[in-house]
Amino acid sequence: MNDNTPGSPQVTVSAGERLDLLVEKPAAGGRMIARHQGLVVLVHGAIPGERVLARIERADRNLAFASVERVLEPSAGEGITATGASSGMRPRRVNASRTTSALSSS
Repeated sequence: MNDNTPGSPQVTVSAGERLDLLVEKPAAGGRMIARHQGLVVLVHGAIPGERVLARIERADRNLAFASVERVLEPSAGEGITATGASSGMRPRRVNASRTTSALSSS
């Protein structure tokens, strides 16, 4: 049965499938919101602005859950680190060139 409700995504994904996603913004529970052809994907282990390769953990017709396998493009704010294990975000390395230039200008 097709759900032709306006705004309903017409795409399906399956557990184990890998998707190239652009991470948009934080969601509740430490995951980040991304979209795949209109389908909302809640991604664990990402930060806003990253393009990631993510593996689908589980999905239904309106929502999918995924985990980052690899960062394809870092976000513009890559030098900012996530703190707190309960945030659900992975620790980030600070870009050494940005740190060096910031220290030398002080």
